[in-house]
Amino acid sequence: MRIRITHLMAAGLLASAVIACQQPESEKEPQVLEVKVKENPNALESSIEVTVNCDLHWTAQVKDSSWGSVEVTEVKDGTGGTFVFKMGVNKSEDARENTLIVKAGKGTLEKKITQGGLGTLFSHRSITLVGKGQVELSFPTPSAWTAKVSPESESWLRLSPESGSKGTARITVQAKDANENVGEREGSLQVTVDGNTFDIPVKQGQTDVILTEDTQLEFEYEPQEFSVSTRYNVDYQVEVTESWITHEKTKAPLNQGVERFTVSENNTFQVRTAEIRFTGGDAKPLVITVTQNSQDPILNVFEPGFYGINGQNYIKGAEGWNQSSVLVSASGGTRYRLLNSQELTVVDVSGDQFDSAKPGDNLSLHVTVKAKSHTRLIKDYSVVLLQEQDGLAWYKESDNTYFILEK
Repeated sequence: MRIRITHLMAAGLLASAVIACQQPESEKEPQVLEVKVKENPNALESSIEVTVNCDLHWTAQVKDSSWGSVEVTEVKDGTGGTFVFKMGVNKSEDARENTLIVKAGKGTLEKKITQGGLGTLFSHRSITLVGKGQVELSFPTPSAWTAKVSPESESWLRLSPESGSKGTARITVQAKDANENVGEREGSLQVTVDGNTFDIPVKQGQTDVILTEDTQLEFEYEPQEFSVSTRYNVDYQVEVTESWITHEKTKAPLNQGVERFTVSENNTFQVRTAEIRFTGGDAKPLVITVTQNSQDPILNVFEPGFYGINGQNYIKGAEGWNQSSVLVSASGGTRYRLLNSQELTVVDVSGDQFDSAKPGDNLSLHVTVKAKSHTRLIKDYSVVLLQEQDGLAWYKESDNTYFILEK
């Protein structure tokens, strides 16, 4: 009996072993279940390969099928295989997460996959340029790429290079010139990878500037007022280098100003020059040069007469005015008292234009110079009327020849 019992027990153990060998894989615990995958792909990686090492048949799926799927590429009996996790480009600024689930028998293995967003892909998600400085934009790319400047940025922005192969792309972004406008300049560059285009905003800060078109001003000797129109992007101060110019008004708001100044009379015989300086912030000083002509020296002479004819100075004679030498215009409306008739006689003053002439008008003057009965000079002069004051009229042909007539 003892031998028989032993025999039955052995048979029972053998039956159990046979049943265990025939257990379905779904009820088994895998001895090996490993998954190798890139857990942090970047935004441009649209798919990644996953390697499975397992001693049982396995299946794979994703937890969030709205932006991921599985495509098995190779299954090796009893040793694993590979599959592709397809996720597409992440066009969001933020990263997104999904979970790979691999099952074999009663075993389950989960791998969290975090795909980076555009916010961490590019070394600069937006670029700010200072002056003509440059910034390098870099990003990893799984394939060839191109880049270009947006149409609104072409006038002031340049890129180099504008294309490249897979790997790490490096683009130098630079402004063509300093921004002397009021306010920032805004534009963008456009990067294209695998048909996907991404905008990188670019701004160029304003350079401190004070601008005007009135950098050279010239005035005659009379006192007067003038204005300087400015464009600026920084508060500024006004400094006048000479006391004969007075600053009358400060700038207006809204980044456009009109500065008013007065110029006193230049009663000297020397041309004078001054500077008006606008300074503020880091702006290059705006310098306006103001030149004022001197008073014409002949306006400082009040003795009626003809001066500088043929290099000689004809001045009022010692005998004073000879009333018989008064000239009456053809209209009878204008009387000119001249020098002593023994020295100089005007025989014609070109008609009535002298009656209505205004300072600045060009006139013709016919002069006869006599010495007793001998005529020394008969000549026509083209003159300009400079001034009329207190019954005197100043006419000038040149710096060496001028005439002062008394009405």
